[in-house]
Amino acid sequence: MNDDPLYSPSIFVGRDKEIKLFEEMLNSSTEDSPWGLHIEAKGGMGKTQLLYKFIENSKDLPSGFTALITKDLIDLYHTIHQTELGILKAIADQFKQQFTIFYEEFVDYQEAPKDSTLSKLKQTFIKCYQNLKANHIILVFDTTEEMSEGAKHFFHEMLPKLKKVQPETFIISAGRTAFPIDNIEDIENPIKNIPLEGLSCQEVKEYFSNDSISLKLSESIIEKLTTRSQGRPILIGLIVDSLKNNNDPEELLECESNEEFERMLVEGIQELDKEQNIVILALAHLYRRFDEKILAHIFHKTEKDASEIIKNLSSFSFIKYRNFKYYDNSCLLHDEMRSLIKVYIWDNWDPNEYFRIQWSKKIITYYDKLLARLNLELQDKSLSKVSALTINLEKQSLIREKLYYQLFANIKEGFGSWLELIRAHRNSPWEVRAAIIKELEHFEDKLSPMMKHELILRQSYIFYDQAKYSDSNRLMKILWNDETCSSDKRAKALAKLIQAYTNSGNIEKATELAEKNQDFFQQNIEKETDDFKNKFYRQHGHFLNALGYAHRRQGKDPIALYREALTALNKVKGDGNERNDIYHASIEINLAYALHLIGKDREAIFYCNSAIRRTTNQIVLGRAYNVLGIIDADSLRVWEAKKSFDSALQAFEKSKHIRGKGLAWIALGRMYRQQGWYKVFSREHFDDAKDDYNKANEHLTEAVNLFENIEDTKESPDLADAYTEIGLLFREQGQYDRAIDFFMKSKILAEKYDNKHLVADNYQRLAVSYYYQGNKKLAMEKAQKSLAINKSRDYHIHSRAERVIADIEFEQENYPQAFAFALMSLINRVAVDPNSQDDSKPKKERLYNEWVTWIVSLFDKLENQDLKKQYAQYMVDNLPKENKQDDQDYKDFILYIAAISGIDTGIE
Repeated sequence: MNDDPLYSPSIFVGRDKEIKLFEEMLNSSTEDSPWGLHIEAKGGMGKTQLLYKFIENSKDLPSGFTALITKDLIDLYHTIHQTELGILKAIADQFKQQFTIFYEEFVDYQEAPKDSTLSKLKQTFIKCYQNLKANHIILVFDTTEEMSEGAKHFFHEMLPKLKKVQPETFIISAGRTAFPIDNIEDIENPIKNIPLEGLSCQEVKEYFSNDSISLKLSESIIEKLTTRSQGRPILIGLIVDSLKNNNDPEELLECESNEEFERMLVEGIQELDKEQNIVILALAHLYRRFDEKILAHIFHKTEKDASEIIKNLSSFSFIKYRNFKYYDNSCLLHDEMRSLIKVYIWDNWDPNEYFRIQWSKKIITYYDKLLARLNLELQDKSLSKVSALTINLEKQSLIREKLYYQLFANIKEGFGSWLELIRAHRNSPWEVRAAIIKELEHFEDKLSPMMKHELILRQSYIFYDQAKYSDSNRLMKILWNDETCSSDKRAKALAKLIQAYTNSGNIEKATELAEKNQDFFQQNIEKETDDFKNKFYRQHGHFLNALGYAHRRQGKDPIALYREALTALNKVKGDGNERNDIYHASIEINLAYALHLIGKDREAIFYCNSAIRRTTNQIVLGRAYNVLGIIDADSLRVWEAKKSFDSALQAFEKSKHIRGKGLAWIALGRMYRQQGWYKVFSREHFDDAKDDYNKANEHLTEAVNLFENIEDTKESPDLADAYTEIGLLFREQGQYDRAIDFFMKSKILAEKYDNKHLVADNYQRLAVSYYYQGNKKLAMEKAQKSLAINKSRDYHIHSRAERVIADIEFEQENYPQAFAFALMSLINRVAVDPNSQDDSKPKKERLYNEWVTWIVSLFDKLENQDLKKQYAQYMVDNLPKENKQDDQDYKDFILYIAAISGIDTGIE
């Protein structure tokens, strides 16, 4: 407990059962012993006070035993504790000497976040944690009902690792609901949930018998007060405050209901000294921070008088204190007391919010002074990086707190500040934007329809960035279906709906929605002013981009739609608007990837570089670098590819973009898989590719786990891509059963959204797998199935399926069929395929050489010279004599076959 004299004296009674459980947890070593306790109870039941009692009792261990405990609660309500790194820093802050190296790397990571440095930072934290010297390490968390996804990540990912290096790590926590995580991987026993009940009559008697209360009440009165208060500590404290103010306990008991009793106790604070009453009510409104300087500023007191008032408040049960660097002797109300004042006092005492608005206006100026002070501190050239980071974090917190009062003082002006802040943090992680959005959510009942629409739009963007596509779509549908919503926001909602449906695998729904509403844009463009036309050209481009993406995910050519989208954006007058640049860049990246798939890498690189020049948006930059990485990897420029992928992951880490990281992991996995395969092309000496295959497996497994464990990506095309890649990885290592399993999973997903290209591709991959496994019957069946489905003639899929059939026919000595399929396989291999990733020049040459080697091997296996010459002549006669793609591959192959067969082709 805190020994500061400004802390109000708290009387702790009872809770023997809970205290005993805590002691047993620390002293027991049985396998089924809990490693964590969670206190669950509604507000005002003494949860936080019990946590402090646990902290105090951790000192009383048997001789020779020591415990390190986070004495400052890690309160999950605070923004800084809503991320995994925020929690790690909160733990490190309490054991500073052992975490010096972590602090240094933490600052470096904040300056340039990327996946590799984040992983290193976490490893450093684990090493520092491992060096803590104690029999027990106890981490204490409060307000777990506010646990964010970022905080959950700590419990799922880091906590098992901390338990591994320090097995005697324990968790104690408290919240209004049960602990929000059912199980934590690698930790066998769940955290034990303890519902906290009200104090018993005997415990309340103990409370009143404390010397510091000095109130003489009969046992019957105490029993009645216990019944009325339901033993809630917050109300027991209010009873004491009321009786100390010379109220008659009999009057309190005249109430007819528990609710009326509660109301009387809360309203009783208005009977206090007028000055104290006003300060307490101000505290209920200015609860985020309140100290003697704020009190002096708002009520025009000297700091000395303000300090005296705050000291006098310490006698009340519902006042508590805390100390922070930038404000001293800060006091606050118990959170339940704030709720009670809101319910029972504000409507009558300040029905028009006059006082609260005036206080809000005054505290805004106070925040401005604090922010100015921090800005001055940041100009100090001798400031260490750690200090600068701490000041910046405090500055962000102040700006957000100030926003709350701006919104309260004037919702219209506050909304403008909110929108400005949201836009300023456009490139910030979604967690930062979510915290800003939360401030506006406090005022939903005061928002105009236009403001509500903007709030809904921003909320949906957060869900989208978290890959929670169903939640995003739920909100976007509200905007799209509301005809009172501005046509601009409806247009944004339509494009985002199509994107989210596509990302989650509901691609038919995406294309159906798009096709039904294509005329929406033209209709609005015709009737809007020039300013609104600009918005509609922009949104029309975004819409066409989303539709192009949906088409690509169905195996259709999206290039025409992407080019049309760019044309729409080029109609925007006064181009230079940052949002337009983001849209433009996003379309260029999609176009670049589509061009790469058909081998037009020069144009693809141009569009990627153009996108990078256009914007600083981290998500867009991450996507651009990812595509550049793919182009470099497919062109066998591995060093350049690694640099691009590193930049992509750094951008995605900065923005906390979940899907982006998954896509980068797939691309990295593909690069290492290809690199390994080129080393063991003959399907021998797999050890030569061991490191590459291990890296490929690591990245692809990360991607699969990511997409499988998010509800809205369990059937996504991204997961289908990851399945295909990891299937290829296993096939190349001769693990055919595992490969077949992943190809089947990818095929099932592709069938769901009618991507015939991917379905056919998976059938030919299955055919190859079965062939190498020795199951020629299934191999032939899958290859023929691939050809039957592949009616759109995706040339390279046809080529691979025909190669399997050619091999099987050859082994069965059906030579005419074998060489007919071999010939078609080569023709389709050389053709430019708009749906293939094999058209970059280096890959194309390598694969062409592979096909030539394969066909020549068929001739080498023919011992009959007449047959060899016969089928060589067949291939010479039936290969195209002219290649419309200006490619020498056909001609070269004709000459090659002729040379080994002694045939005069007449070709020079």
